[in-house]
Parts: sequence; C-alpha cells; structure tokens
Amino acid sequence: NQKAVTQFTETKNQNVRILSIPFHQGDTTIDIIGTSIIPEFGAIAALVLAIAIISIIAVSAKTGLRFMPKY
Repeated sequence: NQKAVTQFTETKNQNVRILSIPFHQGDTTIDIIGTSIIPEFGAIAALVLAIAIISIIAVSAKTGLRFMPKY
C-alpha cells in the first residue's frame, strides 16, 4: 500500500501555527509522520512529585499518621 505525500500550506504567527491539508471526501485516514511531541510537564515536575510523595510517606511513617481509619 503506497502512501502519497500530500502538499500542505503552513500559516503561523507568534501564537498559532496552522497546517492546511487538502484531502478527498472519501478519505478516512490521514497519517502525519515525522512529528515530535513536547510533554506538558517536564522532568522537573516529575522529580518534584516524586520527592513530595517520598516525603509524605516518610513523615507519615515517622509520626504514625494514618490516612485510613483503624477499626
């Protein structure tokens, strides 16, 4: 199954980038290749979250803090 490369037009300014891709009415799939994504939260946010979770576990173990009531 040979994939055709479609020409597109790109319009951009400081805030927005628009790609206009023409396709036929009967087309059901458009594959966009050669892209990369930028995660919403970086490695620093994951590190801060991990440190916070470890700190909560350490403090709760040391002080006997319980999140679930004992029956």
